[in-house]
Amino acid sequence: LDAAGAHGASALVLLDEPGASTEPAEGAAVAQALIEELLARGARLVATTHASPLKLLALRDTRLQVAAMQRRRVDRRNGPGAAKLPTYSMLLGAVGGSYALDAAAREGLPEALLARARGLLPGAEGDADDGDADADAAGGGRSGRG
Repeated sequence: LDAAGAHGASALVLLDEPGASTEPAEGAAVAQALIEELLARGARLVATTHASPLKLLALRDTRLQVAAMQRRRVDRRNGPGAAKLPTYSMLLGAVGGSYALDAAAREGLPEALLARARGLLPGAEGDADDGDADADAAGGGRSGRG
């Protein structure tokens, strides 16, 4: 924080998954407080996150911009269903989703456990594709402006 305050607008702060490795709600709260303070000190900021509260912050705060890494759906020839693989392209204005279920399926977690995991997700339906940055919907995310 001292460096950001001393350098103001010339400071560039990179945060990779701030607030991770702890209870998710507390970690996101600490990360949000840190981001707000850095912005108040005039620093430029790049942060990566999977934390929904931080994504929502970026959608509400006009000083922030959201982006997601694009993925494309591919048929899985050697297993059930389809997989979403990274294209390594960034989509400005899009909010990315989680791919934990897709990754677990790709690694061979039994379908019964995947179904149970889907049932445990908030919203009961457990559709892990909500909000994904798909290649099929390039640029079709939610904007942080407005």
